[in-house]
Amino acid sequence: MITFHITDFDGLDSGPGLINSQGRTWTELRKTAVCSLHDNKNIEQIIQDQVNLTIDTIDQHFINASTTIDNLPLTEPLVSCLWKIISQQDFLEKNQLKELSKNVFEMAEEFVSPLVQVAQHDRSLLFLTESFGLTHQAEFLGQIHSKIKDLILKSNKKQESKSEVSPLVKAFLHGKDVYHNETNVIWTFSDLLLVGSYTLWVHLQWGLICLIKYPNWQQTIRQEFGQETQPLTEAFVSEVLRTFVVESKGLSYPMVTANDVQIEKHFLPKGTGIIHMLNEVMGDPKHFPNPRQFDPNRFVAYKNHDVPINIFHPRLIPFGVGKRKCIGENVAKLILKSFLSHLVAKYDISSEKDINVTSFNDAAIAKPKPFNVILQPIY
Repeated sequence: MITFHITDFDGLDSGPGLINSQGRTWTELRKTAVCSLHDNKNIEQIIQDQVNLTIDTIDQHFINASTTIDNLPLTEPLVSCLWKIISQQDFLEKNQLKELSKNVFEMAEEFVSPLVQVAQHDRSLLFLTESFGLTHQAEFLGQIHSKIKDLILKSNKKQESKSEVSPLVKAFLHGKDVYHNETNVIWTFSDLLLVGSYTLWVHLQWGLICLIKYPNWQQTIRQEFGQETQPLTEAFVSEVLRTFVVESKGLSYPMVTANDVQIEKHFLPKGTGIIHMLNEVMGDPKHFPNPRQFDPNRFVAYKNHDVPINIFHPRLIPFGVGKRKCIGENVAKLILKSFLSHLVAKYDISSEKDINVTSFNDAAIAKPKPFNVILQPIY
């Protein structure tokens, strides 16, 4: 656990949006955001449509040739997926999607950085963001917020059934209370879109690396594909999430103690900033034997000796813990499972070079260094 002290906790402002707000504002925005993510009855169909579009594009341009991971058509489908789930609006035109995706991924590394979040709590730590070159977030965010607002308004004009839009869009169009003002709603929308798209993209890259490094799991996932339950595929996704945090030395987002807290022998006074070292939790050999070994079977048990079932592990916490944990956990797992399983069902995934699984970019949030992928149709 990493701690730092907030110089003026009582004067600490509740920022806009879901990530930076506090108290009642955060509670109300979280309720609206959760409803927007989980009340959409068409989530699985939205994801399936984007997977199909991705595979169609791969078939046209990327078959049997080695290409870098950044060239694969994955970023725009992820942004489109989240846009449609969050807004329940379906009118994102191709050029709009391309431009929005470009803006989202240019901004995301800065926005989701724990360093930026720390500096927002204590401006005396801004030098940390400057050291990592994270100096343009305000400019980029302003552009993205303006674009999101414009897209919501344009899409709403085309929407045939206004009752089908998400609670978040309704709050933007009609919410007049102090919690759902325009600034808070647009920030919340961008929080979900930015953090969600980028982290999904990073985890999808790591998932492809694991499929390449451990090809026997490709066959395992193919055998389950299309079945009503897919416990081994879900275990694979769980281990992808766990090992990414361990190898990338993942940290939680900063939190601040609202009161004096005693944790075993440690006293944390009010106003102490805390960053949890998630990599230490999920890399603890007491709870995950051989933690550096990729082993999805640690999340599987067998019923009647041959029927696999998933095991819940309380220390698998890639999305954080407590009230402030990521609200998109279930949606993110569903997207990762769908994209990875469909890609494996259609292609044999390999690389012409060995991939260093401990090699990450020196960015504020870890991302695997670029690697090559070869996708060969299996039928």
